[in-house]
Amino acid sequence: MTDQVATYLLRTLLALSAVGLALAVAAHLAGGRLAAAAFVAGYLVWMLSEARITVGKPTQSAAETRTLVPYAVARVTTALTAAYSAPAVPDKFGIVLAGVFVAGVTLRACAIHELSEQYSHRVVRISEGDLISSGPYRMLRHPAYAGMLLANMSFVGYFASPASIAALTLLVAAILWRIRIEEDILTESPEYRAFASTRCRIVPGVW
Repeated sequence: MTDQVATYLLRTLLALSAVGLALAVAAHLAGGRLAAAAFVAGYLVWMLSEARITVGKPTQSAAETRTLVPYAVARVTTALTAAYSAPAVPDKFGIVLAGVFVAGVTLRACAIHELSEQYSHRVVRISEGDLISSGPYRMLRHPAYAGMLLANMSFVGYFASPASIAALTLLVAAILWRIRIEEDILTESPEYRAFASTRCRIVPGVW
């Protein structure tokens, strides 16, 4: 798959998911589920906050494109199946999950900010001297993926249903697959191998 095709597919998925989430917000409001509507609206704002990266023209050639679209499809499927499910927890526990959601989004945003112009939704090779090891990268190899998982797990926790849990399982699998492929490419760099030897991937002290 070429970068051009991948970009077109990502733009289409973004548009469809934005419309789908907006309609889910309206549905929850119509049903008097204000907390649920606010949670879905929060997810929509998060997704749109990364729209510039998603739809923008890549500044670097992707080292691989196999994982990009399956990863994006899994994320959109998780978001939409959860957004159209009924809240599964009491409001008090929902506040806790909303806090975890914000923490995940914040972690991801910090990772993206730290990488700045180097960040891409695509897997790219690291040029010599460009490795970032500050901010959340002091502790983790992949804080952006960690934030993605944390946010989506809390979102699905609030809107738990058989469909949303199944979609989340696919998203976790897609992220783990993507990490494996990405590290196969990144470890071509001795600098990255030294960096990786002192940090876990997404869970400090575990993996």
